[in-house]
Order: sequence, then structure tokens, then C-alpha cells
Amino acid sequence: MHSVRVIKRWQRLLTNDLGGPGSLTTAQATLIELATRTRLVLEHIDAYLLTKKSLLNKRQGKLLPVVMDRMKVSDTLTRQLLALGLERKSQTIPALASYVGERYSSSSSAQSPGGPS
Repeated sequence: MHSVRVIKRWQRLLTNDLGGPGSLTTAQATLIELATRTRLVLEHIDAYLLTKKSLLNKRQGKLLPVVMDRMKVSDTLTRQLLALGLERKSQTIPALASYVGERYSSSSSAQSPGGPS
């Protein structure tokens, strides 16, 4: 079973694949959070299934109900990832002149209108 650290790393990687935290819409950030939780549930179900000797109920000759639940959770994760997109998006990096202009113009506007005396 994956630890919280591994799941959080997956969440960071997913966020970076979509252009980084600054590029995400609120809806995308929400979907990433939901996908992360869904993956955590899926990992727990998988860990539980690995403890079972068989995935079949031998009396009924059917799969254990938790196997079907796992498939539903897996389908949910797939839909969430598809909604986010499967293509990697590059991070937008501003031109150096633009960055310097934005960075230092905002700090100079914080000074008093008369400037330093």
C-alpha cells in the first residue's frame, strides 16, 4: 500500500503535468484533489484484495463484491484523469524582462508616492 508521501508525490506530479499550481483552474485543482483521494481508496482496496486467498466466492462461483467495487473506483479515477486531460502541458515561464518589470514595479509601488527622502 502506498504511503501518504507517495500519494502526495503523485498529486504533485499530476499538478506539474498540467502546467503547475499557478496554471490550474479551480475546477482542475478540485479534480486533482478528488483524483488523489480516489487513488488512495483504490490503493487501500488493492491492499485488501492482496490479503485474500481468492477473489472468488467459491460457494456462489462469483467474484467477491469488493472486486466489483474496486472496478467502480478504478473507473471513477479514469474519468477524473480523462477530465483533467492526458496530455502534459508546459509551464508558462515569463520572459526575463517581463518578470523583472512585474517583480520590481510592484515593490516600487508599495513605496510612498514621494519616494524615499
